Amino acid sequence: MGDRKLLPRVLAVAGFTLLAGGWGNLRAQEGHLDVSSNPPGAHVTLDGNEMRRLTPVRIDDVRMGMHTVTVSIPNSNWKSDTRTVNVVRGDNDLRVTLSDSGSGGGNGTQGPQGPMGPQGPAGPQGPAGAMGPSGPAGPGGPAGAAGAAGPAGATGPAGAQGAAGPAGAAGAAGAIGPMGLAGAVGAAGPAGLPGLPGAPGVPGVQGPTGPTGAQGPQGPQGLPGPNRMQIATLHWYQASQAEGVFHIGSNLNGIAFDGSNIWIANPGKSMVVKLRPGDGATLGTFPAGAGPFGIACDGVNVWVTNSTVNTVTEILATTGAFVNSYKTGIGPEGIAFDGSDIWVANNGGNSLTRIQASTSTILGTITVGTNPVGLAFDGANIWVANSGSGNVTEVRASDGTVLGTFNVGSGPSGVAFDGANIWVTNSLGSSVTELRVSDGSAIGSFPAGPGPTGIAFDGANLWVTNSSGNTVTEIRASDGSTLGTFTVGNNPMGVAFDGAFIWVTNQTDGTASKL
Repeated sequence: MGDRKLLPRVLAVAGFTLLAGGWGNLRAQEGHLDVSSNPPGAHVTLDGNEMRRLTPVRIDDVRMGMHTVTVSIPNSNWKSDTRTVNVVRGDNDLRVTLSDSGSGGGNGTQGPQGPMGPQGPAGPQGPAGAMGPSGPAGPGGPAGAAGAAGPAGATGPAGAQGAAGPAGAAGAAGAIGPMGLAGAVGAAGPAGLPGLPGAPGVPGVQGPTGPTGAQGPQGPQGLPGPNRMQIATLHWYQASQAEGVFHIGSNLNGIAFDGSNIWIANPGKSMVVKLRPGDGATLGTFPAGAGPFGIACDGVNVWVTNSTVNTVTEILATTGAFVNSYKTGIGPEGIAFDGSDIWVANNGGNSLTRIQASTSTILGTITVGTNPVGLAFDGANIWVANSGSGNVTEVRASDGTVLGTFNVGSGPSGVAFDGANIWVTNSLGSSVTELRVSDGSAIGSFPAGPGPTGIAFDGANLWVTNSSGNTVTEIRASDGSTLGTFTVGNNPMGVAFDGAFIWVTNQTDGTASKL
């Protein structure tokens, strides 16, 4: 009988061991797929499933074998490109150059199929596949016959005396005894409480007004209220000196200045990095959510969008300590502060999330255009670039009312306010568009480099990162003239002004350039 009870336990342990081994083998049969495109900022579909992130993008835990990948930029002249990719264990790269369909007439009818070309030479033999999982355990054999009973053992010694049992229940109460003799008269009791007070008398006649006292000293001056125009143009700080190139990490994105230090999003490590502007020294590295993208400062705290997990992380600027985390819409990317509230562009949700900074309260969600990315505040309203629909939406900051939608170039990405007008980068059009704040009308379109993405204002000029040209273009705000083009690192994305210098994140290099 002892052997029969042991057999199921042995089988259970064996089954668990096989399952653990099988899972390890399954994990060993997965790879990573890095997809990049020219131009960048394209949508990626894997086996018909939208990845909800724009190129360049890394897709983890892809099953080994053949997969269908489609790279496309909706609502543009770029043709989509579909590839069949054989994913092997480890890292796999797919680089796609999209072709321009042009703006001419429609496509002609398809011609007849050409003759089949000659068969190409056989490719090299692929690596051996991973070992398959172990087969299931076979059924247990029949139980053997029970052995003969052994002789009875000797009688053991007597056990120790048990503990005393609980006390029995109390007995019934006895009968009431006869009444005793009356006692002596007790002492007199204390005096009673006083009576209620009488009604108040009639008030007397009011006396004459006394002389006016001397005026007291003037009180201290109160703290100044927020200057929303300074907040809108990001001129609410002092600057420091120096320039150079600083190595930060991999796959860098957004950048912001908090009035004292530079903050950079490092999605490769799900962290944000704090730099000293004077010499570029790293002051700290602090955890954010997965896929940190955009950064904004409210004067006290730093706010970071986490595009992979649909959250925003709030960090204390002085120490880097975690303050709070908030749920947003799908794929949060751009972020801005209006002096009271934080605004987040949800690229995959076609909406904005509004958060009250002082109380950490989510005030609402506002629907905008397709694939919103960049945000800017003009002192009264929020402007958001909708990269998928080729336009910009204006939203009243005080209550979230949509005031208008205005067409710009192809693939709008970054937005900046110069104190008078709104500037928008057109990432698929190699240009920037200037809009009049009062009515959203286009003032002009001005050339930039290839793939303009980020944009910042320094008080006189606009600085534009050209992600496909590895350069930064300086544009005079008063007339749109190009003042210069400066070489930086590979795939420049974010740009910020520290009051004296321009800072640029180079996504592929993992560096920050200071101009």
